[in-house]
Amino acid sequence: LSEVEVLAQCVVMFLSGQDSTSSVIAHTVYLLALHPDKQMKLREEVDRCFSSHV
Repeated sequence: LSEVEVLAQCVVMFLSGQDSTSSVIAHTVYLLALHPDKQMKLREEVDRCFSSHV
């Protein structure tokens, strides 16, 4: 591969990784919106974990 082709492949890998991460985050937010009981449990756990660090 030429230097340009290697750089192009690096860009593709970076962007594809970014897309999958944003898709997972969006789907997680959607599922939490559908399940408020799970959302509350998650919030309580986060509050419990971070309350000692503030």
